[in-house]
Amino acid sequence: MMNTIKSLILVLVLITGTLNATTNTEDVLKSASLKIKESLKMPSELSQENRSQKITIYFSVNEDGDVIKVNAKTKNAEAKKDLEEQFRHLNFKGLNPAVYNSIDINFKVC
Repeated sequence: MMNTIKSLILVLVLITGTLNATTNTEDVLKSASLKIKESLKMPSELSQENRSQKITIYFSVNEDGDVIKVNAKTKNAEAKKDLEEQFRHLNFKGLNPAVYNSIDINFKVC
């Protein structure tokens, strides 16, 4: 019997907000996109729903790029809590501090 493979697919990652003038915008976006792909795991609550779901995450960072505020927009309370906790451990060096940024992430069970 084949096991069902559950995976995270980042279909679209958009980072909005103001970037540091001294940082190459394209490099910051590539770095952030790669970091998100490598770091975030699909919340188990979403894998049980057996469908795709788009979640928007709003966040801001401090002077060192550490995430200090995060808010995942989803109706699934457990997935929200899980994603926000994962996101708090990320660093986005190059983004301006105290500016709200957002990303759209599509999760899909394959």
